[in-house]
Amino acid sequence: ICIGKKSLIQLRTRWEVAGAKYNNTGIWFGMPDSITSATASEISDSIRNIFLSGDVDKVEIIYAKFFSLVKNEPTVRSMLPLTPTGIEDPEDETFRVTTEYGKLKVEREKVKAPK
Repeated sequence: ICIGKKSLIQLRTRWEVAGAKYNNTGIWFGMPDSITSATASEISDSIRNIFLSGDVDKVEIIYAKFFSLVKNEPTVRSMLPLTPTGIEDPEDETFRVTTEYGKLKVEREKVKAPK
C-alpha cells in the first residue's frame, strides 16, 4: 500500500530499476496536507484487512526517518504480526489513573524492555 505520490515514485524509479522484489497491492492513498482520524482509519483498515485476509503474512512500513534537511535515513519497521518484544521504546511509559482524596491522580511508570 502506497501513501503519497513520493512512495509511488520510489517504487518505480528505485525499487523496480534495482530489481527489488516486493508485494505491491496496487492500493494507493493520497497524502493530504493534514491527516485526519478518518484518513488514518481508512489507511489502517485497509492494511489490517489485507493482513487478516491472508494475502500477506507480514506488514512493514518503509519510510525516510528525518534527521535534518540534508539527512534522511531509510527505515523499515515491522507492524504486523505483533510480537511481545521488539516494539518497546526506552521512553515508553504506562499511565494509571487513580483517585486520591476524591481527586484524580495520574501515576506514571517507565516500561522496562523484556530480556
